[in-house]
Amino acid sequence: MQNFPAFTEHETENKNIPLPRADVDIIEDVWHVVRDYPPLQMSREFIQVESHGGHVVFHGNVRSVQCLRRLQNEVPYIVGVQQVSLNDLFDDEAVRLRVAEKLPDGLYVNVQYGVVSLNGKFAAEADQQALVTQFRALPGVRQVIAQFESQVTGAHASEL
Repeated sequence: MQNFPAFTEHETENKNIPLPRADVDIIEDVWHVVRDYPPLQMSREFIQVESHGGHVVFHGNVRSVQCLRRLQNEVPYIVGVQQVSLNDLFDDEAVRLRVAEKLPDGLYVNVQYGVVSLNGKFAAEADQQALVTQFRALPGVRQVIAQFESQVTGAHASEL
């Protein structure tokens, strides 16, 4: 039987394991990623970032899926980041498509940073509020602005 020399604690430490990094430093590096990409920089007012033990979570809205991809491709490589969640960060095109699936004929939708603007002709005034309420409940929608034109009178309805 072969005798192996005893290792000291210092000799057995794995030098490749990074020390945990302060969440405030991780968040600062995330904001550098946001500032370095002009489309994300324009979205910064609509993005919230949290970090808890290296688990980075995004909330809010961005204009394009390219912004999401940029975060998805760069944030995991920030020192100290263990996991990235973009589940609560929505791009406007995805929100617009989600709204458009439920949009009745005669209405048009535009989305900017989660604010849904509905325009067009709508027949029943009672259904207008129900439609606005339905859209407010969709993920990624921060606000709904509706300016409907009555098909009967041609008058504009007030913002709901």
